[in-house]
Amino acid sequence: MLVFLCFLFSMKNQYPVNYLLLLGFTASMSFAIARVCCVYYGSGAGTQILLAFGITTATFLALTVFTMIARVDWNFLGPFLFAGVILLLFWSLIMSITFSYSGFSSGWALAFAIIGTIVFCGFIIYDTNNIMRYCGVDDYIIAAIELYLDVVNLFLFILQILSLTGNN
Repeated sequence: MLVFLCFLFSMKNQYPVNYLLLLGFTASMSFAIARVCCVYYGSGAGTQILLAFGITTATFLALTVFTMIARVDWNFLGPFLFAGVILLLFWSLIMSITFSYSGFSSGWALAFAIIGTIVFCGFIIYDTNNIMRYCGVDDYIIAAIELYLDVVNLFLFILQILSLTGNN
């Protein structure tokens, strides 16, 4: 995925190649998400996958409509969202080290997933705002990747919340 993403950003304006690279990136990302869903389904969380899909779809549509209707420039969220991603990065590193020595804590994992959900809801608002206000006609590849990654990460965090709070 990273290789496709790097090539995609370097060749975003070269017409036939950019579509093929976007297809490759989307296919590799879809394969990774399908593997995650298969693991959840194998553990008996099939209904949570569908519920997470529905919640993600409704949340994305609601946040997109809200951003399009609101007359606020949400560009000020950028530094806070960057700080949120850095927080999630260090938190996941600390949790992986801590969990390997002291065992899994569903409370910390749930808090991590909730913060991740909030951060990526903010990213949907921020990226939709940037697409509406600052992206030109030629920036469709970057816009598609930004929103795609926001939705996929939101889905994964919501799925994690549902699996941690469910009966499975």
